[in-house]
Amino acid sequence: MVEVETSVLINQPIEKVFEFVTTPENDAQWYIGIESRDHTPGEPAGVGSTSQSEIRFLGVAMTVTWEVTEYEPPTKIEVKSVEGPISVEAEYTFEAVAEGQTKVTVNGEADVGGIFSLAEPLVERMAETVGSQLREPERRAGRLGLAQCLRARQSSGVFSILDHPPTPRP
Repeated sequence: MVEVETSVLINQPIEKVFEFVTTPENDAQWYIGIESRDHTPGEPAGVGSTSQSEIRFLGVAMTVTWEVTEYEPPTKIEVKSVEGPISVEAEYTFEAVAEGQTKVTVNGEADVGGIFSLAEPLVERMAETVGSQLREPERRAGRLGLAQCLRARQSSGVFSILDHPPTPRP
C-alpha cells in the first residue's frame, strides 16, 4: 500500500478551485498519467457519480472507473476506483485561507497489486512526486501543474505555492 499527502496554496477563490479540480474532464490538463477522464453522461455531480479515466501507468495503458464517495462543495471530495487494475482512494480538501486563496490538500492511498505488485517500490517513489503534479509543470508529459492550469485561466495575479513536498505516510 502506498500512501501520500501533499498540499498547495493557490491564489484563486475556493469555489473556482473546487470546480476545476472536481470536473473530471480537467484531469488530463494537470494530472500526470491521466490521458483522459470523462464524467458518466447523464449523472449529476455528487456522491455516487462516476467517471472513467484512460491512464498510462509504468508504460501500460489501462482504464479505471472512479466513484465519488463524499462530496461537500466547496470544501471536500473523496473518490475511489471501483473498476480497473489498481485500487485507489483519494481525498481532496479545500480551505479558504485568505481572500482569494485556497489551500488544496490531497490524501491518498493506492494498492497497485496484481501485475504491478513488483513495482511497488517504484510506485512509492512516484508518490513522492505527486506534489509536483499540483505545483509544477511536467515538461516531459507536456502537462501543467494544477496551479499553472488555474493561473492560465486567471486574468492576473501570482500563484503562491506552499512548500509542502508530498510525504509518504508510514
